[in-house]
Amino acid sequence: MAAPATKYLKMSFMSPKSKMIPEKQFDPPAPPPVVKIPHLSNELLARIVDFLQDDVRTLKSCSLTSHRFLSFSRRKLFNTVHLNLRNCQKFTKILETSPGVGPAVRELHVTVSAHESPPWVDNRLFSISEKLPNVAALYLKGKAIFTAAPILGFRALRSIHFLGCELDSTRTFFTLIGSFPGMETMYANEMVVYRESDALMEQFSLPHDRRAKKFKSMSFNSCRMDADRFAEFFVESGYNKTLDYFATCPLQETALPAVGAILKACGPRLKHYKFALVGMEEQGGYVEPLKRHYDLAQNTGLLTLELCSPAAYARLYGADDLSFAWWPALLAQVASPYIEELGFYLWEDDLPQLASPPWDDIVRLVGQPQFESLKRLAFHVWGAEPAAGKIAAAVRRKFAEFDARGVLLIDSKPDPACV
Repeated sequence: MAAPATKYLKMSFMSPKSKMIPEKQFDPPAPPPVVKIPHLSNELLARIVDFLQDDVRTLKSCSLTSHRFLSFSRRKLFNTVHLNLRNCQKFTKILETSPGVGPAVRELHVTVSAHESPPWVDNRLFSISEKLPNVAALYLKGKAIFTAAPILGFRALRSIHFLGCELDSTRTFFTLIGSFPGMETMYANEMVVYRESDALMEQFSLPHDRRAKKFKSMSFNSCRMDADRFAEFFVESGYNKTLDYFATCPLQETALPAVGAILKACGPRLKHYKFALVGMEEQGGYVEPLKRHYDLAQNTGLLTLELCSPAAYARLYGADDLSFAWWPALLAQVASPYIEELGFYLWEDDLPQLASPPWDDIVRLVGQPQFESLKRLAFHVWGAEPAAGKIAAAVRRKFAEFDARGVLLIDSKPDPACV
């Protein structure tokens, strides 16, 4: 008898579907939120730095906060630099260690030391100039003799100012001027240029590529130099072709031929001329020399003519000729159909001369058809009272017609060359 078949149970290690527990899924933790640092706009940075421009300590602190603040702070901290014997070496090191400083300098004041011979600037200014490509204005000051070589840096220079500066030779002066082909303005106050031998000057010639193409303004106040050589250099170099403004305050008789030659060479181009004379009574006045050497009739584009106080310059330079006779002599030469302004400077000690015959000629000439186009007749009267007030009242009486037309202007602005 066969044994019964054995039934095997199928065993499973899987739980029933109804009892299955889903596996937990673990997501990686979210990264911490990124902190966004706000960036100030360039406009806002510029406004902040402008507000702090007089607070050097705060500006220096700002420059440490970020590279952008550093850039804006430098523009203010080094916008104007004053160099002298004491700080020149330190500034040179700054230029070497921080190349970004040089391009920030826009205005450079150099004081020549009288305690060093030759002055420090003769050896250093040439190398410094190469690292200051954006300097637009250069001021040379001091009583020591300046003998620097040609300056080939300062490629952006537009104006040069000689303030109480002495130059060892005419050649040095011309070479210095010729270093800046982009120069537009030259201003000299109490400058002395010493004269060298004729042989040395014959060797000098300004290269054509160094000649200024946009030279517009030239002022000489209380300067001593070889006027004839300067006039020759000025015209030969072509500066007269673009000159708009010319001031000579004051001139002595020996300089009249040279300045007259410059005025002639400028011709219709010249727009504004300011003129002062100083001399002694024993010289016999300036009317005849002006007639010989000056001819403003050739400056047919002249818009403004300014004449300066005889008394103010006489007091300033120890002269005694207080006459106004040269005023009508110049007014009679004006032939520009475009003349818009006559400016007259009067000081307190000019009061007695207002009753002299030249003033009758001045009133008559200003009233002629030549000056019908005047938009302003300006009298700048300064000095102590009551003299200044009396001068203003006398001027208002003499030029009542211009006052009625609203053309007459009387103010207390002093002559900048006398203060």
